[in-house]
Amino acid sequence: MRRRIGLRQHFRIAPWTDLVEVLWHDRGQAVVTPVASDEICVSLFASDAGGRFPDLVKLFPELRQRLVGAVPLSAARGAICGSSVMRSVVAKQVALIGDAAGAVDAITGEGLALGFKHALALAAAIAKDDLREYERRHRRISRPPELMAKLMLLVGSRQSVRRRVLNALAAQPRLLTFMLGVHGGGMPVTAAPLGAIAGFLRHLITAEPLMQSPVVK
Repeated sequence: MRRRIGLRQHFRIAPWTDLVEVLWHDRGQAVVTPVASDEICVSLFASDAGGRFPDLVKLFPELRQRLVGAVPLSAARGAICGSSVMRSVVAKQVALIGDAAGAVDAITGEGLALGFKHALALAAAIAKDDLREYERRHRRISRPPELMAKLMLLVGSRQSVRRRVLNALAAQPRLLTFMLGVHGGGMPVTAAPLGAIAGFLRHLITAEPLMQSPVVK
């Protein structure tokens, strides 16, 4: 299991965007989520398991500047997060679901969603009186987010690679939409836009400068 620290805190401040903003650093990520017209939630993920919230915010100068004067609405709360794969999730009449059945890094946003999918698969297997069916479906459900977590952490660990990938995705928004659809489970892999994939690879290789954004810092 690759262990990281995850922390979150709410602040009284008007959101500067109506979108979820993700900022990257070689040591981790910051996710800013609008909660209300005058409130945001800041989540921080880092490879430094001993990091404190104020120390991790310093990794993101743009975010740190925006939070000047913002009133904390909660204490910083967090836990160890990371990816883990179970060899088996079924033993006799016992079946595991959710994080107990293997977890993916929180950066994927798949925590609760994965647990719900496991629960539905287990209910179907119980109806058939065949827990091995759940074992098989669990592998199919968990494999895509496991691969996505590995890919995101690999790309995110080096600024040069991160910038190339994000610039290439900015040039091919159809591909980004497709990847999000597959990640969310609402789009089949067979619907892959081949032209967009070819364009992405071209921009990735040539590293054409198409965007300058704080999300790639």
